[in-house]
Amino acid sequence: MTTSGGGWTLVASVHENDINGKCRTADMWFSNDLARYSIFSINWENRNIFGNVKEATSADYKNIGYSVIKASNLMLRHVPNKTPVEESKLFASLQYHTNNNFLDKYGGNLFTTLTKHYQMNLKTTSGTQFIMIEFMKKKFPTIQSHPTSMQISFNLFCRFKMDVDYRNHNPVPNEGIYEQEVCYNPENYEPVTIQNKAVKADSGEIKDGKKLSQKFWKIFTCLVLLLVFVVATVGIYYIAKNNASKSGESGSSSKLTTTSTSCLDLKNSGVSSDGYHFIQPNGTDTSIKVYCDMTTSGGGWTLVASVHENDINGKCTTADMWFSNDLARYSIFSRNWENRNIFGNVKEATSADYKNIGYSVIKASNVMLRHVPNKTPVDKSKSLASLQYHTSNNFLNKYGGNLFATYTKHYPMNPKTTVTYPPDINKLVDAIAALSTNITSGIPDFYKYTYGTETDRLRDGGQNMFTLFGMQLYFYFFCGHYVVHGNEFKCSSSRSVTVSRKSHPFIVVTTIGNLVSSSNLYYQVHAYRPRSDPVTSYNGKLTEGNFELQYRARCVYGRIVPSLCDVVFAVNNTKDWASSTTFTWSESTSHQYNHYYYYVYMNTYPRRIMFCYTMLSRTGGRLVTKVQVESTLRKMLQPFKTYTWSAEPCASNHLVVPVTYTIGESTLSNFVPPFMKLATTTGFLQIRAESHTGTYYAMCPAVKLNNCDGQYVCIGGVKNGYSQTNDCNDLTDWNGLTYNPDYHASKNFAHSSKDIESTIMIFYR
Repeated sequence: MTTSGGGWTLVASVHENDINGKCRTADMWFSNDLARYSIFSINWENRNIFGNVKEATSADYKNIGYSVIKASNLMLRHVPNKTPVEESKLFASLQYHTNNNFLDKYGGNLFTTLTKHYQMNLKTTSGTQFIMIEFMKKKFPTIQSHPTSMQISFNLFCRFKMDVDYRNHNPVPNEGIYEQEVCYNPENYEPVTIQNKAVKADSGEIKDGKKLSQKFWKIFTCLVLLLVFVVATVGIYYIAKNNASKSGESGSSSKLTTTSTSCLDLKNSGVSSDGYHFIQPNGTDTSIKVYCDMTTSGGGWTLVASVHENDINGKCTTADMWFSNDLARYSIFSRNWENRNIFGNVKEATSADYKNIGYSVIKASNVMLRHVPNKTPVDKSKSLASLQYHTSNNFLNKYGGNLFATYTKHYPMNPKTTVTYPPDINKLVDAIAALSTNITSGIPDFYKYTYGTETDRLRDGGQNMFTLFGMQLYFYFFCGHYVVHGNEFKCSSSRSVTVSRKSHPFIVVTTIGNLVSSSNLYYQVHAYRPRSDPVTSYNGKLTEGNFELQYRARCVYGRIVPSLCDVVFAVNNTKDWASSTTFTWSESTSHQYNHYYYYVYMNTYPRRIMFCYTMLSRTGGRLVTKVQVESTLRKMLQPFKTYTWSAEPCASNHLVVPVTYTIGESTLSNFVPPFMKLATTTGFLQIRAESHTGTYYAMCPAVKLNNCDGQYVCIGGVKNGYSQTNDCNDLTDWNGLTYNPDYHASKNFAHSSKDIESTIMIFYR
């Protein structure tokens, strides 16, 4: 209140925590607009708030005044980091302010100046646009150099002084007169001047025979300006008050002063009607306009946020305000489910993403979610809602009183950065290979083919089993590779592991995690056998307990050389391994003059399944029978029955809360996609869900997940830290987008267009 007339309001500070760190998460002011690295907001140009006034020199700080106060000038103060704010003037190394009321022309604050006049949209071509502002300088004693914070304040003030060379009144017109802008050091009131400005020379006017000095006119001018200042202050106050009321967010402290911290407080004080009300949550210094539901299940519900999908096909777009990810290459400064950022407007909460300060500071016990068509007037949202439900067990009391505390302290959405594979596959394959004697004894005249010296094929097999090239096995599932005998191969994209053993019979086991829901995979057998060899094919299914084994076999025989039977089989367990049940089989053969390609496909999103190959053979060209094939496979099944493939962490690492439906319970069957009915249970709200890829989702509205396919029913995707999955929009894959090579949408996994074009409103009580 003392610098250059006082009245300066601290609205922001810029604090550098690491000068070598570029675009780090602690750089709260950081932003850029390149599509490759796009983020959702630019904090110099929005109404987000962050930091704390008492820590304004220890971290970046921005309060609501930055965007709503109507001012004429601004002042900057450079101070050492961690200087107590109330002592910042004393320790400042540099301080200066404008004096020409430039903000009057540009909307009254930096927010309006940058959003309406000098936007910081990054250019891709040369060119510069800027404004030059003359500052009043302040001189301070030299202070030892160290990191500083810069504080920004607004004020209405001006002061003038004549050039020092014109201190003595000059009765004669003088073309060399200059006017200077002056400010004073508050410690010693020593005047400090800046660049001279030429002014009109003194005319030497005389009144009552006396010369009126230029000093007189200066005093007179200052009195007039002071009067203008007072009138302008009153006018700006009422304009700011009116604008704040129209904005639907900030309330004037005079008329809108309230002791209510939430809609529940208002309900308890006698307010009983649904509508817009002003509250001032604990820990805040500004009242905000919110929407209150005062009639549902006892009332007192405060609307704190909404999730609105503007483009279901757009992944990681700037309009997905809740989106965030943790990839360093695409890193942004915050995750909005887990921070105090605010955005949007309460009256437009169904037309865009919305979050007010109450999301992170109101202490509540329960939450309510309301699904409404996009662009529904907020005050009519209940009557037009398709679905509404709330918790009743006061679960938030245990988790900090709001979703902000629940996520940050109990269920953080830190994406996984590493890939995990099914364990102990080598031990499993060794156990199968150890059954060699038992298996071969069950097939009369089993031929023990030779492997030769090459590691990726049987060049001969012995006794002219193959001609020329021999036999080679190729496996494709995101990562294509030829099977190397005795080796292990891992594919991170599909979380699959392939292991083989040069046993009799030859055995290959591939674990299919299929975390990204690819539609198909296959084995390709390339064997050099004459086209004239007779062929017999088999297929079937074996079941033991919770285990199921399906197979396809193609057997060639009929000459005096050893016969050959290619057997491809899959083992699944829906109960213990959480295997998928939707997969199907297909096969095809391409036969040339002296060799053939035999393909066996597994289709329709196989997951958590063992996909295997074995090669049976008999001497003298004898046919391997179906009974012998199934006897062999039943013996091979036994080691699988003792293998433990634990459920994914995503099946249990979350918070599930029961809900009570107040609107739309009878239509829940239409809300859940067809292929997700067995994978979900209605009657719950799930806080945080994890996918097979390690992607987190903020919540699953109206359901809990029984598997890891959260992208089809959950909202608020946060990308994982090791792959480029596109789970980072508000309603994730509610349109049924499945990650196969064609990236197509499946109606089996899709919500209705009504659901996709809805806004989910979040209330506290």
